[in-house]
Amino acid sequence: MSFSFLGLLSIVLLVLGYFLLIRERTPLALRLLFCSFFMFSIALHVLYAVADSFTGEGINSAVIYHATQGFEGAGYSEYTGLITVSIAVFALGLFLSYWMIAKTGQRPSGRIFHAYGAAVAICASLLLNPASADLYGLFLKPSPATAMESGKGDFYKYYRQPVIKQTGEKKNLVFIYAESIERTFFNEDIFPGLITGLRELESRSTTFTNVRQVNNTTWTVAGIVASQCGLPLITTSHGNSMSGMDKFLSSARCLSDLLRDKGYYLSYYGGANPVFAGKRSFLKTHGFNEYFGWKELAPKLNMPNYRAPWGLYDDHLLSLAYRRFLELSNDDRDFALVTLTLDTHGQKGRASKSCAGIIYGDGSNPILNTVACSDFLITNFVKKILDSPFASNTIVVIASDHLAMKNTATDLLEQGDRTNMFMVIEPEGKANKIDKHASTLDIAPTILPFMGFKGNVGLGRNIADKNQSEAEIKYIQENFMSWKSDIERFWAFPKIKEDIVFDVSRLTMLINESAYYLPALVELTPELETRFKFNFSQNYNLADYVLALDKDTHFLLFDECRNTYKLMKSDRRIGYCIIAGKGGQYRDVSSFAQPEPGSTSIVFSPEDIRFLTGIPSEGGFRPLRIAHAGGIVEGKYVTNSFDALNLNIQKGFAYFELDFNFTSDGQLACIHDWDKSFERQFGFPLISLPTLKEFKRLVKNSARFDMCTLDRLIPWLNEHPTAKIVTDVKGRGNNIRALRIMAEKIPDFGNRIIPQIYHPESYSIAKDMGYEQVIWTLYRYKGSNDDVIKWVDQFNGPFAITMPEYRATSPLPMLLARKHIPTYVHTINKREQANVLLNRFSVTELYTDSLYPGTSLAYSMP
Repeated sequence: MSFSFLGLLSIVLLVLGYFLLIRERTPLALRLLFCSFFMFSIALHVLYAVADSFTGEGINSAVIYHATQGFEGAGYSEYTGLITVSIAVFALGLFLSYWMIAKTGQRPSGRIFHAYGAAVAICASLLLNPASADLYGLFLKPSPATAMESGKGDFYKYYRQPVIKQTGEKKNLVFIYAESIERTFFNEDIFPGLITGLRELESRSTTFTNVRQVNNTTWTVAGIVASQCGLPLITTSHGNSMSGMDKFLSSARCLSDLLRDKGYYLSYYGGANPVFAGKRSFLKTHGFNEYFGWKELAPKLNMPNYRAPWGLYDDHLLSLAYRRFLELSNDDRDFALVTLTLDTHGQKGRASKSCAGIIYGDGSNPILNTVACSDFLITNFVKKILDSPFASNTIVVIASDHLAMKNTATDLLEQGDRTNMFMVIEPEGKANKIDKHASTLDIAPTILPFMGFKGNVGLGRNIADKNQSEAEIKYIQENFMSWKSDIERFWAFPKIKEDIVFDVSRLTMLINESAYYLPALVELTPELETRFKFNFSQNYNLADYVLALDKDTHFLLFDECRNTYKLMKSDRRIGYCIIAGKGGQYRDVSSFAQPEPGSTSIVFSPEDIRFLTGIPSEGGFRPLRIAHAGGIVEGKYVTNSFDALNLNIQKGFAYFELDFNFTSDGQLACIHDWDKSFERQFGFPLISLPTLKEFKRLVKNSARFDMCTLDRLIPWLNEHPTAKIVTDVKGRGNNIRALRIMAEKIPDFGNRIIPQIYHPESYSIAKDMGYEQVIWTLYRYKGSNDDVIKWVDQFNGPFAITMPEYRATSPLPMLLARKHIPTYVHTINKREQANVLLNRFSVTELYTDSLYPGTSLAYSMP
């Protein structure tokens, strides 16, 4: 029962209660009480409608968050229509309430049941109101969090809406991310004399000496996100893989977004290619006006080939950044210049040529030589800014992007208490050290007051604020991983509402006007909500993700065929393949759709996606695996027995094909035939056709298994509400007769029985009887594949086609797939055989004795 239906029912009951009450003379106090309930119910309906218009899922924790934090800055003019309708509904409610209070009732008193009926109706209306269910789930329903970590479920208690307010003279910002240069390098006991220039800058800076590294902030783009957005970089796959997104954390509001709203011009200079790890997507999404990497910066140099493997050396990068600082300052506009150094990246680092002669100690440790070089280059860059005419209007922030990863100094670093570097240099600043426990999540709100602002940025806190408790900061750090699902929502992955377009030439995928770069793995919910994964390692590709997927996870994978080869045996090793299905059961659907002549795009509609990935369409046939003749039991096939049904429903089957034959008295028994099958089951040949009573006696006295009959099948169905029976009625001319008997005797037969028909003319007869789903089996049909296609175009309603293997290896399954018609093949018990039929010939599902649902049919490649 959907919430839309409950909402309608709630409104109907509300109206019913209203008219019942106004028909009876009731005391004023009762009418006032009813009015309060009446208006409360209207308020809930309006609240739900407004919330659902934003969230698409009614009232959730985000709604509660905004309701408690306020709506300052909201663009109310954009929602004038919604506001007008809400006010109108409230006005109508008030008018009706006034009418209720003022009306004395036209009927004589004594018909008090009207008042009782009104009370019941209004209470039921409140209980059925979808807003009531949402609010109950948010505030009253017991949560697993009560038995788990204390931090779960309270994300919106600690996430602060990003907003800033100017409190003083605005300052420009130069933000230097010092690659891997952590605070530990300042430790004179471990690295005597290593850091000299930055230590000198400390004499005029506010330095934060206890900035810890927390989960999901441990690589460059994660460190940038943490310090800009106050959020850990929690993604659906590895953080360095998110270059596949054209929009990066699009629902988050970060420092750069806030500054741009205040008129700042945002510039990024980095030595590496900003495409890596999605940095360019992040910068583009979050307000940067320009973002330059080595490709854009190299032409500005006299030595365009002077570069390290990852990009520009820092001496040239910082030289160009200083030049840009002067240009932006001379433009007389507010700006923020962000730069990311590169030399200290990697295990050894690569020192710039201008650092010739700068070594540390005996020069035997390469990363320490590079750190000494970076200390020199960054200090020189900052001093030039401080000596410039624009120093008085500029603050400089120097921060680690993250702690150093494994390098040639790791053993030494581990001897210290490892923390990140973070210092703020302001005009005419003085030395000030703050040792409050913090993390890179806290950087953005901490630097705002230095720039002339105050405000909130996500999970971050202003660690320079003496009133900010360390306990709250520690709580956030210890619990934010339990808020994973809340944080993932900032990615705003789309729900598929329109066609997906794969552009093979550009290697992009367009969903709802958002572009994603290929290769990509798209996980899908039954509602076609998406979650993306992208490659991040040459040694680990998206096929490895697929192999690890849960059996109930539906997906769509677009990748090079040489990578998807490990998922299934195929001769294709060149070009791109499209794999669709669910964990353990998938197929290559590349041939399902081909580009139009002259086009390089492949288009899949939402219904195509549902069909290809096995997500049932609303009102469509749900193709689950079918246990042939009840399935295998004790190594025996085609028993049509309760023994088989009871065993195989435990193995995960929900659909059970059973053979039915008529007894001599016109009753239905579950047996394949009265000849060889009978002799196999009972151990002797049948002399004459038995009555139902005689068949039951034979089963009791002579059969190895408890073979079923229609009358005994009915209580079994009642005991197993998930089971459905697929009929296979033997004997020509018996099928319609048997289906009529089942319709008469089986409660809810239309939902519990899936009749097989043997001739297409029988389809309308079965549907007219009330059977909801139908399977047309082709093993008796003599027509061609073209005849099958012509007939199915005349069928209305959910149905599937099942066929013997010789038809399944013809083009028929693919032709039917393009019409979104599910297909079965019977009877398949070998895994390799099943794989070929499902993956190469586009068959949807199987009739099987022994391949249980959930059994992986994908190839295991060496």
